[in-house]
Amino acid sequence: MATKSTRKTKAVKKSEMKVIKKKVVIKKVAKKSTSKFVATKLKLRRPVPSDIEIAQEAKIKPILRVARELGIRENELELYGPYKAKVKLEILERLKNKPNGKYIDVTAITPTPLGEGKTTTTVGLSQALGAHLEP
Repeated sequence: MATKSTRKTKAVKKSEMKVIKKKVVIKKVAKKSTSKFVATKLKLRRPVPSDIEIAQEAKIKPILRVARELGIRENELELYGPYKAKVKLEILERLKNKPNGKYIDVTAITPTPLGEGKTTTTVGLSQALGAHLEP
């Protein structure tokens, strides 16, 4: 499609050619900004199922899709399979002019005999906060 518009612009005045180029750029920008984070719907059940039941029923979202929804580029990830990745520190350079977000750090917690420690607390906290996102 780009080659067709380029051929058409050769026969058009220079002022019109600038307008056509701006339209193409606007379309490209609009495509990039359309991806938005989509929270996974939680199914509340009573009685609360066991950890293994919850894990087996989970539908895991591929990490590249999560990254795309959050505006993280594929080259800024170190992939560990289709569902895990580390974010490279180079992303900080690209995002240095953006405002900082909010950060919650869960550290130095004493686990209960049931194994509820930092990971369980972090996952529960993120699910609770995610439940309040607008659809």
